[in-house]
Amino acid sequence: PRPAAAPNQRNGASGYQDNAAFFPVTQDGPLSSITIDLDMTATPARQTNRNSSIVVALLDANTWGSSGVGPDLFTNAALTNSLGIALDVNNNYGGDGSSNHIAIRGSGGLISQQFVTPANTDLGSGTPVHATITVTQVDGGANVTVVLTPQGGTAFTAVSNLFVAGYELNVLRVAIGGQSYYSSTAQTIDNIATQAVAGTEHA
Repeated sequence: PRPAAAPNQRNGASGYQDNAAFFPVTQDGPLSSITIDLDMTATPARQTNRNSSIVVALLDANTWGSSGVGPDLFTNAALTNSLGIALDVNNNYGGDGSSNHIAIRGSGGLISQQFVTPANTDLGSGTPVHATITVTQVDGGANVTVVLTPQGGTAFTAVSNLFVAGYELNVLRVAIGGQSYYSSTAQTIDNIATQAVAGTEHA
């Protein structure tokens, strides 16, 4: 299905520019797992100040609707009953502590972050990086795994079965957004594929 695109918008308080695409509900029922594959390229306007982030969000359909334009993905409120996985070139996403990292976020803010050694993958190199994000329902919450493969390089697991307590894979929709302070920063997302596995009603 074609996603709904949010218009480019500038946050007056911070000066950041946001853009996003919102896909309709992936599957009309709870899931046991979901995997999102994509190719991302981030080319910061300035390598000395790489304010750029791409976020993959699992938006709860009961909270945010089953289709159409959704919330600003770069606010904590947007992740109510939802989950965000940020591929962060710099620490511009809500107080994250390091550059070139993956941040897992919920409505309460930062849940966890994992620094990615640039020698393994530089998220802001301007060359494509393939990301595979898998979220699996387990007792009491969900596990998040992120595998990165730089162009011409070797796949490695940047986040392995990170447990997010209380999160449930209910009826959801995928959204992908980009944010940067500089208008000349280039961000590209391509080859998006989603695989959802049906589950049972969560207790």
